[in-house]
Amino acid sequence: MKSHLFWGLLLLGVLLGNVAWAEIPKEWGTLTLVQEIDCVKQLPDAEFPEPGVSELQSCGGGTCRVLRPSDETPKYMAWEVGKGCDLEPGGAYVLTVEYPEDVSRSMFLHNGGNETINGLATGTTTGDVLMGRYVNHNPESLHFPLSGKMETWNGLFWLHDRFSEISRPRGNGERPRLPKDGFWVLISQSYGYLDPTSAGAAVGKIRLYRVNDEAKLEAKIPYPPDDLPRRYLFQRPEMADGVVLLGNAPKEREPQMRGVENPVDWYAYKIRWQRAMGMNVFCKDLLEFGHNQGWNAEKYGGNDWVYEPFYKNQWDEIVALCASQKMPILPYYEYYGSIGGKKALGPQKRAVRMSGEKKYTHIWWCERANVDLSDPDTLADFEKILDCTILKYKDGVKTADGRVVRPEFLGAWIRNRPTSNPVSFNDRNLKDFATQANGGKIPTRKELKADRELREKYYRWWFGKRRDYVEAVAAFLRKTVNPNAFVLYTTDTYEPGLPIPALLAGEGKKDAWKYKTAVVNDAPEFWEKQLAQERYEKRFTKQIPLSEVMEKHLYPKALQSWQLDWGGHEVGHSAPPPDPDAWRDSPDAMFTYTIHRFYSADEQMDAFRTGAGLACIRHFPLNEHELNIDRDGKPLEPTGYFIADVERAGAFCVLPEVCAVAKGDPTRLGYLTGNTFQRGFPDVVRAFNQAYLALPALSSELIQKEKYGHEWIRRIDAGRGRVWYAVCNLAFTSATVRIDDLPQGTLVHCVTGQRYRVSNGSVNIPCAPMSLQSFQLKK
Repeated sequence: MKSHLFWGLLLLGVLLGNVAWAEIPKEWGTLTLVQEIDCVKQLPDAEFPEPGVSELQSCGGGTCRVLRPSDETPKYMAWEVGKGCDLEPGGAYVLTVEYPEDVSRSMFLHNGGNETINGLATGTTTGDVLMGRYVNHNPESLHFPLSGKMETWNGLFWLHDRFSEISRPRGNGERPRLPKDGFWVLISQSYGYLDPTSAGAAVGKIRLYRVNDEAKLEAKIPYPPDDLPRRYLFQRPEMADGVVLLGNAPKEREPQMRGVENPVDWYAYKIRWQRAMGMNVFCKDLLEFGHNQGWNAEKYGGNDWVYEPFYKNQWDEIVALCASQKMPILPYYEYYGSIGGKKALGPQKRAVRMSGEKKYTHIWWCERANVDLSDPDTLADFEKILDCTILKYKDGVKTADGRVVRPEFLGAWIRNRPTSNPVSFNDRNLKDFATQANGGKIPTRKELKADRELREKYYRWWFGKRRDYVEAVAAFLRKTVNPNAFVLYTTDTYEPGLPIPALLAGEGKKDAWKYKTAVVNDAPEFWEKQLAQERYEKRFTKQIPLSEVMEKHLYPKALQSWQLDWGGHEVGHSAPPPDPDAWRDSPDAMFTYTIHRFYSADEQMDAFRTGAGLACIRHFPLNEHELNIDRDGKPLEPTGYFIADVERAGAFCVLPEVCAVAKGDPTRLGYLTGNTFQRGFPDVVRAFNQAYLALPALSSELIQKEKYGHEWIRRIDAGRGRVWYAVCNLAFTSATVRIDDLPQGTLVHCVTGQRYRVSNGSVNIPCAPMSLQSFQLKK
């Protein structure tokens, strides 16, 4: 990587102001301004930790209201929005927040109208808090250019029926506000030392717009011809559905206890939002940490087999909704075995660790059930779950208007969680290993622990059993539901995505084991000095230069490494890594490759490609409890339950996705978020999604790499003279990208129709920063 030239060009881009930023998509038509709050003139309606904590500062060419960073306390400023403005529940609105791009800043934006919290990061800030309370957030600090102007975050949402006060409940809880009362919008930040380059949250104006014509919201996707396979975009939020949770107690089912009275309406809003962003697959968790998330298990024994929630028939309604909207479905499962009464498999905990015990980790809520993937009963049990959640709808469902429509199920997404699908060393496993891979000799657990070569042999056997299981699931779905069904298998158990292990990040350095949180950065002298402070030292937080991470390919190595054991636990066996090389010829199954930061996409991600394609999942840290519990673990409660998904500002909000297409070109791209998925720069997101989905889901060839700048060009040959090009600009500034060695003809932009004539084998394409464009060659 040409690191010195790269960062020099970035700094030049900052000086020239050569940055394209985000707006509300013009295709959405005219919006009606409902309310404008000038945060400079109008004092906040509430502040924390005390009134008057905000101040006015000159920034971004004007004046803004700012929260000065504090190492002692989080802060927020809040305004009531929409009060007395005739807001319509279920209506489409756009919330905009004006912020300055004068210096590096990070902040959280709370939209009480649909109960989401989103983070915004500019410049060198990490955005996600530097040292996560529970997990490693994979902090990254790079010199992203600043526009030097006021910019706008734009959030499209559908208004809920009820809203909480400032203190947001976790899941089921009182939401006393109605549309006539308006909802709260908060601008907040965590402790200053958790994002030390941030100059503080700052806001100019907050505006609420009403969408006049919802039909104009949908992003038009220029799909390839029907005889070619399509790419897929999908997302699964972890903590979002608490806002519509129907509890088992009568009080918990009263309307004021949830944000949307009919939970299925909430899912309808999600489908509309996805269509507006250009996402083409609906995904929902049906098992979360093994527990039923709203489907009927009566066919195989009901609660005796799988505990059923009060809303056990909700999945029927959601499938009918998707079918009526012609939205393909990819169900998501965190499978621990069936969890229920006397017929349940999971609580039997048939998987046994190498020590002979059944408890693999210290995470108590993950140790109540597990399955042995090599056990035939496991496949039979999971097939029953697939029967209840997919097969039962194969002949069609009745929609709300009485039609019978057949839903389209694409396959299944299975995610390993701690101890759900662990490496097992039970007596049957040892006998099967002996018969199938060890010449008939049954090893003891002590022998496996002592003999590394024997242990590696055992791992290879067990990995083979895991592949057999996943491919059997895919074969079952192909036979019964969809002949083209695929299965995604995610081994990454971390919400933020697996961190670079300490011994990789600290390799060759003194006290390598202390690199437990590695801040990937482009200013090592600054970060070395910053992290020398005791508050970082005692949390084992170190810096590592971006160039080192990229040159050593540390992230693909991290994804394929065993997690380190500690305290007598078998953490590695509880969540075994992928073995992608052994899956290359799989026709219908894929390990997923994790992306999240600039460094996460790597050319070595191609090792995860199988005969079914390459799948990438962008993981978002939860930032859980960062504003409602202090650093000593005591309740703080300024905002109630707090989780936030953070994205880079403007063009860089799709940085991981663009880098992934450039370096590996996945044909399935998904997201794991904490909140209801929200994007603050919809024009950037739509442009990427439209370009991505315009390309056939076929393998591409990298034909040009950084020949003139930071361009990565891929070619897809679909046969019969049909050729597409994916043009990726990984520069942090706008650029004119020259592509060479092209056949004569014209490149036609798949989304806009703009035509670029090839002259003498070359063409010049204007590109925004960190962007993807797709073209088809016409001769």
